[in-house]
Amino acid sequence: MAAAVPPFLLKTYDNPEGVDGSVFEGIQKAIVADRYAFFTEFFKNFYNADLLLGKRVSEQAIQSNWNVACGASATACLACVPTWHEDFRRLTGIDVPTLVMQGDADRILPMTASGLRIAKLIKGSRLVVVKDGPHCITWTHAAEVNSELVNFIGKGLAKHGSARAYCHAYGLRKGRSGGCGQCGPVKVLEFCFDIGPGGLRFRLTFGHTHLDSTGAGQICENEAPMNQ
Repeated sequence: MAAAVPPFLLKTYDNPEGVDGSVFEGIQKAIVADRYAFFTEFFKNFYNADLLLGKRVSEQAIQSNWNVACGASATACLACVPTWHEDFRRLTGIDVPTLVMQGDADRILPMTASGLRIAKLIKGSRLVVVKDGPHCITWTHAAEVNSELVNFIGKGLAKHGSARAYCHAYGLRKGRSGGCGQCGPVKVLEFCFDIGPGGLRFRLTFGHTHLDSTGAGQICENEAPMNQ
């Protein structure tokens, strides 16, 4: 969870650590008045541009974010605000290894109301505080974030006694790398990755069945390695 909104941002009688509701009301009023101007100021704080512009983020990167945001409908821009303070305190039920990361200079989400609380609520989670990191640490502090991700995944694999992790995925369609020209959607039989000196190596294995006139089937498999 990187600079995530849980567990519950809204200040209520049973959630005194939250943010006062007037803050969210002010954001909605600003969006109604001029959402384009709102986005300009929002992204300044998203990246702490007064400190990091030209050092860890470019004007073009911020402009790209602004362009994407302005492409959303006026209704969606306004309606998304209440979703920021949905009650996620039930995340105490998470029982898998969890990595929580947030910048200590986050101006969008107070760390005391989000990251620090998440780490306390999820048993055994690992908290990483990125020094001088703004809200968008995945861009401004990508090296630190990626390093923590690789370390986190590597420790998880080592704990389970394997250098590979597998999961099933669905939804790749005709024309994608490794797909079959005769079929529509195909099933990904295996997704795995290896931790190595070069980082993470991904491999997808696709498999599906071709039926002949007798109804017999033959498995068609293709492997598509991808490196990152």
